Amino acid sequence: MRLVASYIACSADGYIATPEGDISFLDRAVLEGEDYGYTAFMATVDTVFVGRKTYDKVASLGFSDPHPECTQVVFSRQPQPDPWLNNGRRIWTATHPVAWVRAELLHPGKDLYCDGGAEILHQILQAGLADRWIITTVPVLLGNGIPLLDHPNRLSDFTLKNTTHYPNGVVQRTYAKKFEVEPTGADGGGDV
Repeated sequence: MRLVASYIACSADGYIATPEGDISFLDRAVLEGEDYGYTAFMATVDTVFVGRKTYDKVASLGFSDPHPECTQVVFSRQPQPDPWLNNGRRIWTATHPVAWVRAELLHPGKDLYCDGGAEILHQILQAGLADRWIITTVPVLLGNGIPLLDHPNRLSDFTLKNTTHYPNGVVQRTYAKKFEVEPTGADGGGDV
C-alpha cells in the first residue's frame, strides 16, 4: 500500500520559512557527514510533489530537477515555465493536489513525498491523506513566517514513533498516522 509522507524542516517555533520565503535558517542544521535519514527516506519514495512556489524556490537554488530518480509533480494555476519538459516523469499540472493524490494512491508504486509548500501540506493534512511525517526541528527562532502547521492540533491524528537528538541541537521526530482498529467482541476476543 502506498503512503503519503513528508520530510520537512522547521524552526524551533514552527516555521518552514520567513514571511518572504527565506530558508537560510536551514544552514544552522548542517552537520558534516549527516543527512538526517534523507537517503533512507528517499529510498521509500518514487514520486515527489510540490507547489509552484516551492518549486521556484528550489529551482532558484540551482535544483530545477532535484529528484531525477523520481516522478516530479508541480501543482500550479500558472502556465509551466520555459523550458519545461512534461515528459511523464516531470509533470506540471493545474489539477487540485488532493484529487491528484487520491487518484495516484490507486496506482501501484512506492510512497508519495509531499515536499511542500505550506499550502499543499495543509491541504493534504486537512484531507487526512498524510500517513507519515518526518519533521526536523532546527534550533533557531524565526519569530514569524510561513507556519509548518495550519492548526495547533493538526498532528493529533498522528502518533510519535521516534525522536532523534543530534549534537548540533537539531531534533528529528517521526510521526505515523493513527489507524482505527476494528473493535473486538465484548470479551476482548475476536470472532472465531
